[in-house]
Amino acid sequence: MMGSCAFLMPVASLQFVKRNAYSLRAALGLMLGGPLAVLLAVWLVTGLPTPVVRVLVLVVILYTSLTMLRSASVNACSSSRIVKLGDNPSSSA
Repeated sequence: MMGSCAFLMPVASLQFVKRNAYSLRAALGLMLGGPLAVLLAVWLVTGLPTPVVRVLVLVVILYTSLTMLRSASVNACSSSRIVKLGDNPSSSA
């Protein structure tokens, strides 16, 4: 999967580069700060006991799942408020 993503990403990003639809400042910040953050994370995580790492992984999974569920809920609520064709929103009683 990593190999297919490595071949996919340059092709998929061409449209963003052509349209200038990305933040160059953010991209440069991630490019420069990413390797340093990985080195810091390796140093930090290898020094932690295994039960602590398990709890941290669990917290990240729970946070991510709750964030995704909240996002889906907001999208579902906003899509249910779409006015149907033929309805006149200004004539509500």
